Amino acid sequence: KGYILNTTGKFYFDIDENGKAVKVDDTIAGKVDDASFTIDSTHATLTVTNYKPDIAKTVTKRDGTANTHEADYGVGDAVPYTLTIKVPENITSLKTFTVTDTTVKTQLVQNKDSVKINGKKNAGGDVTLAESAYTITVAPDANNSVMTVAFTPSALTDVAGGEITIAYTATVQSGAVVAGNGNVNTAKIVYSRKTNLTDETGGNKPYEITDKGVVYTFGLNIHKTAKGGTKDGAGLKGVTFDLYKKVDTETLNGNSKYPFCGQEYAAISGVDAVKLGLTTNSAENWIKVKTLTTGENGYVSAAGLPSGTYKLVETKTVDGYNLLSKPVDAKLNLTYAAAWTTTTTYDANGNQTKSTITAPTYKRDGADVTDPSAEIEIVNRAGFTLPVTGGFSTLLFSGIGLLLVLAGVGVLFSLKKKSNRA
Repeated sequence: KGYILNTTGKFYFDIDENGKAVKVDDTIAGKVDDASFTIDSTHATLTVTNYKPDIAKTVTKRDGTANTHEADYGVGDAVPYTLTIKVPENITSLKTFTVTDTTVKTQLVQNKDSVKINGKKNAGGDVTLAESAYTITVAPDANNSVMTVAFTPSALTDVAGGEITIAYTATVQSGAVVAGNGNVNTAKIVYSRKTNLTDETGGNKPYEITDKGVVYTFGLNIHKTAKGGTKDGAGLKGVTFDLYKKVDTETLNGNSKYPFCGQEYAAISGVDAVKLGLTTNSAENWIKVKTLTTGENGYVSAAGLPSGTYKLVETKTVDGYNLLSKPVDAKLNLTYAAAWTTTTTYDANGNQTKSTITAPTYKRDGADVTDPSAEIEIVNRAGFTLPVTGGFSTLLFSGIGLLLVLAGVGVLFSLKKKSNRA
């Protein structure tokens, strides 16, 4: 299944005076010259080869690791994908040779301007494909975003038996699935099942080979509550956090800024990172990526984040409650196990699905994690608020202190006079 049927090939040969098979001279009228036909005259073996293309879909991780099936990115990031297509040697005899890539449009959308197509000859060596050899479209349907690269088979002579690569990016959308089974997109190659067809309906409908990739995003959920005071046990509204990320796998762009969720951020100084309690190592690089403020009942969340080391620094709390003395781990240093089962399954029409995605498993610091987006509960304790330097309350406290000092001096003088009389 999946192999292209050669419907017109005629393979001529003779048996010579020694009883061995030999190919007929190429000038014989009506002979079809087909490179797939070879003769081993020593053993009188005639070999005819059927061809089948192939497709592999891979993604490049944020740290530059290529040729993987899964990666993690944040909302706004442009995810780099590569489709590698094995071209059959009889490509010019096909009516259809088309590649499609399908995503859920609320999760990922392909960027047409990012598409780059290159070829490689059968014997090696790069080939520049003419733009007239293919047509690129990116269009939505009711639920999906579909990128189509429709090749003109007759224009692919130079890559017959070779390879075509399609490199492109797809941007993570705000509706991306957080953790769970991830955001899956499907690439397939659609090609003629027979040579020299003019009608590809019914039993001549093209074959399809499918491969997939998945991108994970993660989320942070905070519940801010009170301990003691008038709000004991209640959620605290209006508490503000700055979210920082350690940039240990990201690569600096040319402008000395780190990419994050489709934007660029300058790292804070190592001295400031130490002062904030993010680290004890001033050589580490951290970026401030978000400011979060709790809403009703003390809840706030941030979705669509790539995995990594994040920390929350509390910058404002409710009157009567103390600020946290040190940062809080945001628990987003997650890893995900391979969620792939490689298959060679075919449906009734001979279409092949190369791999199946199963539910992934997540780990944090080597331990299994059931819910990567589990809520983090942060407690503020009741206390007192120090007066603001130079404010009215400062003057009030200073005045009270002065009166107490004067009263003390008065008591001392009074005691001294009594002592002298005695």
